[in-house]
Amino acid sequence: MIQPRKIQNLSKEVLEQRELEKISPSTGFKELDECIGGFLPKHLYTLSGPTNGGKTSLACNFADALRKQGRRVLYIALEPDINVVSILASVRLNKRFSELTEDELTYDEGLIDVLLQEDVKGVSQLVPIIKNTGHNYSLIVIDHIGYFVSSENNTAQNQANILKLLAMLAKQLQTAVLVIAHPRKDVGKYMTVDDIAGSAAFKQDSTEVLLLHRFKEKEDDELDPTYKLEAMISVPKTKTGNRKATCKIWFQEHKAKILGSEHVYQESFV
Repeated sequence: MIQPRKIQNLSKEVLEQRELEKISPSTGFKELDECIGGFLPKHLYTLSGPTNGGKTSLACNFADALRKQGRRVLYIALEPDINVVSILASVRLNKRFSELTEDELTYDEGLIDVLLQEDVKGVSQLVPIIKNTGHNYSLIVIDHIGYFVSSENNTAQNQANILKLLAMLAKQLQTAVLVIAHPRKDVGKYMTVDDIAGSAAFKQDSTEVLLLHRFKEKEDDELDPTYKLEAMISVPKTKTGNRKATCKIWFQEHKAKILGSEHVYQESFV
């Protein structure tokens, strides 16, 4: 028989949450930290946004922010694959892709480890990898979850099962897990949580949901894929208090480095 919980016992969990917030690494964006408190251990984060809108670049900015703090990151690059190397280098150096040298591309501090498509061919390989190595990292990025379910039947249920596994592993290993999810194809101008493919599972099992909002230069021209540089991250779901619901960010042309409002006026968009 289920017994009602005592406030005294629940308060212990609240106090534990506060202690985790004190040690959680920054996302690299001050306004976003105010929303979610950084990347907290035991939390499962979902990041979604428009197709080709910069989700991978944003995730790489997160990874680099943790690198700067001396934290280790495991980036499971299923969609960007080997291109993640160039993206991470561009973020780290704030340089154009075309200007990156061989030495800059091969530089490695040993704080960001990468797995590619050939290394993780399915959930049966993903789970033991995280179980065996996840405790070594402050953040695990899975880019993207659709890689595991796009070719299977009953996609929504399979995706939900994977999310529950990841949420459980995040708690067991006391690490943060960030999952990149694609939107549905018929998303309107302003994306909501319901626009994430398989949205019910993300709303239920994610502790935080981050939505990247970018708008095209020519909204009435479907053939022009050019996005504006100014963008926004909204946080429709969080368990950390949600002191601020949105934050502004700025992309740069030909670079992967993304600027937050705290330093956008200190750096060039060139």
